Amino acid sequence: MPELFKARLRHIGGSVGVLIPKEQLDSLRVKAGDQVDIALLPHIDPAEVRAGFGMARGFKEPFVRDKKVRSFP
Repeated sequence: MPELFKARLRHIGGSVGVLIPKEQLDSLRVKAGDQVDIALLPHIDPAEVRAGFGMARGFKEPFVRDKKVRSFP
């Protein structure tokens, strides 16, 4: 199961590396030298997320799909 955690990027020689906390390494049973798959997600400011809440407040008409994209048996 993937685990989500924050990590800091650090300069390591001419490259940039991701430092993974020891607790995460232990829980995933990986060690230095093992190959892992990493998905990078951009940092999202919590204020931007909060600004989106309540966008549809005040709409009187229910949502109606303008195109039928699926057919049901």
